[in-house]
Formats: sequence, C-alpha cells, structure tokens
Amino acid sequence: MKNAILIFVLFIGFKSFSQGYELSLSDNRIPTDGVNFSIAQLMDARKHKSDIGWVQTGLANTKRYAVLKNGFDGEVKQLFERSGLLDNNNPDSGLTVLVSRIYIRELTKATSEIARAEVGLSFFKRINADTCYFLASISGLHESKGMDVTYKHDENISIVFGKVLQDFQMKFSQQGIPAGNPVPVS
Repeated sequence: MKNAILIFVLFIGFKSFSQGYELSLSDNRIPTDGVNFSIAQLMDARKHKSDIGWVQTGLANTKRYAVLKNGFDGEVKQLFERSGLLDNNNPDSGLTVLVSRIYIRELTKATSEIARAEVGLSFFKRINADTCYFLASISGLHESKGMDVTYKHDENISIVFGKVLQDFQMKFSQQGIPAGNPVPVS
C-alpha cells in the first residue's frame, strides 16, 4: 500500500510539472511610442519552439513549462498586427524581422517574486525576393515584481518587444537604414 501511494505521489508530481502553462498575448499591445516603421515579414527563428520558458504556479510554486496558447502565428504575429506594426501588403520589400528568442521565467525570493521576459530580434532590409541586408540584432529584458507574478508575463513580453523596437528605431533614426551585408534568402 505504501508503494502504491508513493508511486501515485510521484506520478502526480511529474504530471503537474509536465503540464504546460498556456500564455496568451491576445489582451496586449506593443507600446509603439517612437516607432515609425512597419514590418513586412515577421518570422519565427527561435531554436527551441516547443516552449518559451517556465512559470511557477500554485502554493508550492510548481515549475511548469510555458507555451504560447495559439502558437507563434496566433500569438506573436497577432500581437504585432494588433499593435499596427505588421504590414502584410508587400512582403517582398521593407523590414523583415526574425524573432530569435522569447523566454520567460520567474525568480522567487522570501517575500516576493520577479517575472522576467527576454526577447531577441534580428532586423533585415529586403531588397528583392532573393536578397536582403542584415541591419542589426537587438535583445531586451523586462522585469516586474510582486507577490504573484505569473499573470504578468504577457504584459512583460509586450513591453520588451516595444523596448527592442524602440532601440532599433533610435539606432537608425538619425543615420537612416544603411545598406548592410547582403544575405541570400532561401
């Protein structure tokens, strides 16, 4: 009987860790203050696409993998479209942005928690259907603190996307977008 209870407890523990926490960005917008460009193509270039990090849930702060509820297209692309940043009308010209990183996690302290979101974007200027120029890779981080921060990750992701886009805008606002190194598109 003791063995059966032990196996049941272990099974429940593994099952609760393996269940993913679904994160939706549907109620958010990217802050676009100071951003005056549009993106022709937004592509998922993350190495690990199965999850975006982990959160801690419940009284015991059980770690759970975090996943995008509706995948990259249903969450991230929709977020960029809702924020007025994605212009799908002319995908063969304009900026192409590769999302190389979306990562969230929680840090627990004695009396509070910290929610951290990190994103990495690479910017390319498309010249024609076969060639684009690499412009920059920029990453950013945003943290928020509180007693329970699990529900702040969606807002943190939106904020850090905005910070990275603003950093790109500031980098090229005075000098314009230069011609960089040509990169073949396949």
